[in-house]
Amino acid sequence: MSLLYFDIDEVKAQCDMNYSNYSENGVNYVPCRYRAPGITKALPYLLKYLGLRENDIGRMVESRFGRILIKAENDELILWISTDAMQKGFSTGEVARQVALVTRGLLLCLE
Repeated sequence: MSLLYFDIDEVKAQCDMNYSNYSENGVNYVPCRYRAPGITKALPYLLKYLGLRENDIGRMVESRFGRILIKAENDELILWISTDAMQKGFSTGEVARQVALVTRGLLLCLE
C-alpha cells in the first residue's frame, strides 16, 4: 500500500495512492480522508471551489479536477479523486494537496 500523508496545521489527510485497488464504473480513483476540528463546516465552500453543488455530495461527479466524490462523515471529509484528473493536467496527489490547503484556508476564515 502506498500512502500519502499531509499535515497542514490542523488538517490531516491520508490518501491511498494505489489507485489500481479502487474502481468506480471502470474508472480508478484515489480515496482520501481529511480530518480537522470542525472540518465539515468547510464543506459548502469546498464544494464551490471544486465546482460542485450540494446535491453532488456522495456522488461521483465532474469537477474542475475531473470526476470527484466528496462526502462528510463525523468530523471527516472523504474524497475520491478519479485518475482522470491527469487528463486535465493534475496528478491525484496534487489535487489531494490542493484540497488540504484550501480546506485549511477555509477553516481559518470560518474561525
